[in-house]
Amino acid sequence: MRSSPTGLRCIASILDRPFSAAFRCVQAPAMLKVSRLTKSFKGRGWRSHDVLAVDDVNFEIARGGSLGVVGESGSGKSTLARMISRLIDNTGGSIVFEGIDIGAVSPSSFVHRPERRRIQHVFQDTGENLTPHLTAGAAIADPIRRLVGLADERQIRLKVEALATSVALNPELLNRYPHQLSGGQKARVGISRALASAPDLLILDEPTAALDVSVQAAILKLLHRLRREFGLAYLFISHDIEVVRLMCEDVIIMRLGRVVEQGPTRQILKAPQSDYGRELLEAVPRLNDRKHASSAMIAPS
Repeated sequence: MRSSPTGLRCIASILDRPFSAAFRCVQAPAMLKVSRLTKSFKGRGWRSHDVLAVDDVNFEIARGGSLGVVGESGSGKSTLARMISRLIDNTGGSIVFEGIDIGAVSPSSFVHRPERRRIQHVFQDTGENLTPHLTAGAAIADPIRRLVGLADERQIRLKVEALATSVALNPELLNRYPHQLSGGQKARVGISRALASAPDLLILDEPTAALDVSVQAAILKLLHRLRREFGLAYLFISHDIEVVRLMCEDVIIMRLGRVVEQGPTRQILKAPQSDYGRELLEAVPRLNDRKHASSAMIAPS
């Protein structure tokens, strides 16, 4: 569900930051540097051409920084995210994380690399990505065993409970299965799973898209707090410009696999220079057009 301007302004006020600059951080050296990144998929049929889903994308993210990626469906946002988390391979270019080109490492090999635990992916529909036969607690424990290498069951249980507490998930829900959880609860399980390996970079692919505005507000508030507390860097993928305006200090706008505009969020979204950027901004509902929209209530966290 697309968030309302009213709801997001309520979130910004609770975060105690100006709405247009809810996040700012001191400039730091690049932790992630993406250069000339491309991804093509084989076309179907013997006469079909390859499809260039991501074409010559370049950007940097500093430690503790947050970069938003916006664009319509099919613009290449999620493909970009999946390449950086090494769920799929890149066709060309480099993905340098802390001085190491992980783009030169195949997805199958990356699973065994130390960088794997430091880059975590939170998917668009967390519920669909939770294993149906695993309880919430077991889902959170899985990366603790696989990526952290912890084997002591008591220590694992304590860490799972601590992670649940950190994302404001009631420990009583840890014994429930995904179908027994609400959308907001499943989102918190997905975030706690991502935090289990103590990552430096979270790739958030439309993390609140499937939630209603009040739950979305609570999850955005949670992500704000976690970034501040743990010094996390975010790559925030979204079709929702207002969410990116709130959550990210820098933004890139993608169209048909290419970056058409990039820079500081306040500057780009205040006065986009590209025709496509202006079209995206004009499509965002304005507060005056939503006179009957109700303010979002922020759930306790």
